[in-house]
Parts: sequence; C-alpha cells; structure tokens
Amino acid sequence: MLFKFPRVFLAAASATSILALSSCVLPTSLPTSSVSGQAEASQSSAPAADNSQSANAKGLPNHTIGEVLEIGKYLPEQNGQETFHPCRDLTKEQWDSLGLEVEPYDPQKDVLSVDSTLCQPKMKEQTKDNSKSVTIMADYRDIKEVLKNAKRQDNINVKKPDYVYFYTDSKVSKDSCTAATVTNQGRFAVQANEFMANEDPPMEPMCQRALDIMQKIFQFPAQNQVASVPPTTPVDPSAALATPQPTPPPTTSAAPEPPASTSNNAPTGQTLGEKLGVGKFRITDPPRKTFNACTEITREQWLSLDLKVKEEAPPPPIPGNTQPEYQSLKNCHVLNNPGGKEPTEQFQVRASYVDYVFYMSSRKLVVNVKVNKPDYIYLFEENRNTKENVCSAGAVTNRGRMEVWANIPSSTVPEPTKTKEQACQRAVDRLLEISNLKAEALENPLHME
Repeated sequence: MLFKFPRVFLAAASATSILALSSCVLPTSLPTSSVSGQAEASQSSAPAADNSQSANAKGLPNHTIGEVLEIGKYLPEQNGQETFHPCRDLTKEQWDSLGLEVEPYDPQKDVLSVDSTLCQPKMKEQTKDNSKSVTIMADYRDIKEVLKNAKRQDNINVKKPDYVYFYTDSKVSKDSCTAATVTNQGRFAVQANEFMANEDPPMEPMCQRALDIMQKIFQFPAQNQVASVPPTTPVDPSAALATPQPTPPPTTSAAPEPPASTSNNAPTGQTLGEKLGVGKFRITDPPRKTFNACTEITREQWLSLDLKVKEEAPPPPIPGNTQPEYQSLKNCHVLNNPGGKEPTEQFQVRASYVDYVFYMSSRKLVVNVKVNKPDYIYLFEENRNTKENVCSAGAVTNRGRMEVWANIPSSTVPEPTKTKEQACQRAVDRLLEISNLKAEALENPLHME
C-alpha cells in the first residue's frame, strides 16, 4: 500500500498542474480559522474541526453551480482536485528550513497520479547510532482503507489538533509513526521513520517529529501552480488534420473564463494550511466527493429546465477495473417533457475522477462540428455509440470530470433527421444551463465558507 515505507506507489499517468485561482469567482478554500502558530507543533492552539453539517452549504445558494464547481477554470486534460505534491510544490528554501532536501523535481520520473503522491526527502543530518527518514504522502483514500492494515495510536503522549491522528503501518510496526489529516487536496500524511541498531525507537518522539514537520509545512506561504499554456481545445489524435472552429461562448453562460497565465509559484497571501483547508475536515470525512446531479440539483430546478430525473443509474462496468477514481463515478439519467408527455430527449449527467488518458481510451473527440461553446467544454462520442443523434459535452470541475450525454432521437412525425451538430449543441446547452443554476442543494466537500 502507499503508506508502507518505503514502497512507492506507481501511477498510470501524470496530471497537469492546476491553474491559478487569482481571477476565479471562488477560491478552493476559505477557512475562517487561522492556523497561525501551528509551527509551534504540539503546543499550538489548533482550530477545532467543523462538525456541523449546515456549515458546509453556508453561502452556496448565492452562487451558481458553475461558480462553486469552478467550471471554466480547468483545461480538458487537467483534473480538478489534484492531490497535494510537496516534492513539486515546496521550494528549496522551505525544505532547508525543515532540515530536509529533495532532488530537483523531474516530471519524467514522477510517480504522481490523480489520486496519490509520495515524496521521500533526505535528512540532512544523521546520527551515528540511528538512521532517521521521512515520507510525505497525499491520496484520496477513505480512512477505513487507510487504516485497514494499520493501527491507530490514540494514546500517544503528544499534544495535537483534533483533526490530526496518529497511526503505524503496519499494525505491528515499531519503527515509524504517521501523522495524518484531511485537506481539500487529499488525505495528507507525514511518516517519521527511525531505525536503531539494537532496540526499538520510542514512539512519542517519532510521532512528535511527524507532527512538527506537518505543521511547519502548513505554515509555509501558499503558492499558485500556474499552467504554462493558455486554454486550448484538445486535438483528437486520430484526426490530427481536423481543426475545431472556436466559437464565442453563449451570452447565457456565467461560467468563469480561465485566468491568464502569469508566473509560476506566485504567493497567494495565504498559508499553505489555509489553502488546503486544514482544520475544516473531520478525520472521518472523505477527502473528495463526486458531484451528483441527481441529489445536488433540486426537483424544481430540473423542472425549470423542462427535465425530470428518471433514475440515478449505476456506472457501466469495466471488466477488471477497480480503480477508486472510477468507482466514484456518479450518473444521473434525466428526460425532457416531465408533464406526462412522451420524452423526446434524454440526457445523462455524469461526473468522475477518471484520469483523462484512461477516460478518453474508450471515447473519441468530436472536432469536425461547428458548435457554439466556450473552449473549456470539449465534445466527444463513445466508441460503442457513434450515432449522429448522440453526443457528449464535457468540462472539468473541482468535483470531478463532468459530462452531459445527449440523445436526441428523431420523431416519428416528418422532420429532418437529427445531426451531430444538433446533438452536440444540445449537450453543450444543457451543461451550461446546469452550471447557471443556483447552488441551492449543492454539497460543499471543499468546506468553503
């Protein structure tokens, strides 16, 4: 498993860095409790975890779904909630202040995935009789999965915030202690390891060291990881000669445009702990929750779009695939003409964290149709269904890769057969209409306030 030192978790594909938040409507997190002073480790006065369910949705109805999900911020190839990656995102000076050092970041050697990161910095100083090391990790695993082969260390005599917990991995481990907490960029953990020649190291100093490193990291100034290229419509590898025709977004779209690229590692005015939402999660909270259109859009809102939910459909099975990002897929099946009339259109609104490369392995980009859409929306069709009257529109959000699949069958009455352009435009229109709904029932796993 990822948390077993020093085993490395191999990833399928590397994710592109997240765009800056500077000109977006909403930041990723706005914790009201300061985490200043956490660098004092166990003696700091840490904010209590927010346990109220109503706090999650505070202020959300004042924004649209598109604003809260940050639709328009991400490129199609990106992932909206990338795990925190200290080996890449911390500076040399910051590592020096921790008494640690890392090799210069090389994306070609990276083991980064959408769902997990692992960083193993080197200790600058070692004593003669023992060897100390540190492993820093982030992932999106549920706490039950994290602790499946581990042991909670609740009786350690180390003062800590209530949103941090200690454990050893494995259950019988005597040479490591891990401090972990939940953030809006993954379940973040620092594992302190110590190998002594003739005896087991004491547990409390290892847990204290893991906590100290974690809290010092959270006190660093937050950095913006800015994409180095402007937004573009992705090119279909199988149709390299076909160039999509960009069109201006409809005037009804309220989704924010991606911010212009300015500089890398620009300070944001926040601490890293504030940016990650430290203290805003209970230890049992899931680090990430997929957008579910069936439960987070009200019946009245669906009716305002002349749509009605038919069912929350299970995702289609993929033989042999057990990836957690695929298992998190949500699929909502909706029909038009909800007043008892026979539906003439059907849609499926899906969201998942499937990596773009894997996601497109069973799909093909549609690049040869003229559709009125913003650049951050991409069009595609599934390999098994390339009919003219079927098309999907996709966009990346901070709660998953969202798509609207449109099926516009031709009526039995005499009228022109539906074209691919019509089906794609309908999918785009529905995606934009959904993004412009008020966030009345939207849940808030990023714990914004």
